[in-house]
Amino acid sequence: GNFSMIIAPPGTGKSNLLDAISGNAINNNADGLGFAVNLYGKKVLYLDTERSHNDTKRGEERIFLRTGQKDADMRKLDIYRLKEAGLEERKSHLRKCCMSGEYSLVLIDMITDFVMDDNSYEETMELILMLGVLASKYSLAIICTIHDNPMQSVGDNKGKASGVIGSKMMKKAESVVYMHRLKENKEIVEVTTDFAFGKSRNSSYGGRCRQMIWDKDIDGFKSMEVQITPEKLEALSVSKRTVYDHCKSYISTNVLSTIAQVIEYLILQNGKTNQYYRRIIMELVELRYLVKDDVYLKIGSISGESNVDVTESDEF
Repeated sequence: GNFSMIIAPPGTGKSNLLDAISGNAINNNADGLGFAVNLYGKKVLYLDTERSHNDTKRGEERIFLRTGQKDADMRKLDIYRLKEAGLEERKSHLRKCCMSGEYSLVLIDMITDFVMDDNSYEETMELILMLGVLASKYSLAIICTIHDNPMQSVGDNKGKASGVIGSKMMKKAESVVYMHRLKENKEIVEVTTDFAFGKSRNSSYGGRCRQMIWDKDIDGFKSMEVQITPEKLEALSVSKRTVYDHCKSYISTNVLSTIAQVIEYLILQNGKTNQYYRRIIMELVELRYLVKDDVYLKIGSISGESNVDVTESDEF
């Protein structure tokens, strides 16, 4: 067991992402927005320190909708609203629940509400130690949300978590993902490990991203990824297929790849001009074989999902 982090600016939808993970835990066929959960007969513990009573109740209804089952077994999920609870009460409740042996996945929204001062080194290290001990001793996967630092989360520091607690937890966490809205289209939200602080040890999630958009029917996000099948690749022209294959090869070994870097690589491999490759790349972006986020280029429509094996490994 170990703990992982979801870093996001305020209002991005991190609570909705936890709702999706919960829905997948109840029904493994539900859209987990890139996460697949195996509870091994145990339950999900969801500790919410952010939302009002009505919002928490709506979140539970949203999770039910996400399962896609009229008879969904909501007994697999325990949601506790701790917004009005004191600091020690929150910690005590977390410890008591984890030590009960009933749970294998713990979702904490958000972790900075478990310290008095998120810039306190002593409080931070005490909390990290507690999370590590609980996760290891009771075979738990613990996923925490935290805001990014709006003053520092730019350029190479994009996705940097806020406070001393954020900095220390990024170093100690098993996995760190960043949730943000795309600069080119604010309606699209991306969850990715493709940033300077991203990591996903021992997991198929590493180096991948999941894009999502709001769905009114489920009052939440739905995945936008469409798997690239052999048939779809065959439908590409020879020139597009060649460029796509080279882009995929380069990006798979260079996670933070700018368009300029990819084009430079393509020119070294095949000759031709900068304008030629830029035109084809933008056509592949329009077809969603590639994804352009700010200056970075990523492989679009990634098949496969992250596996959260919550009792027998530390995967995230």
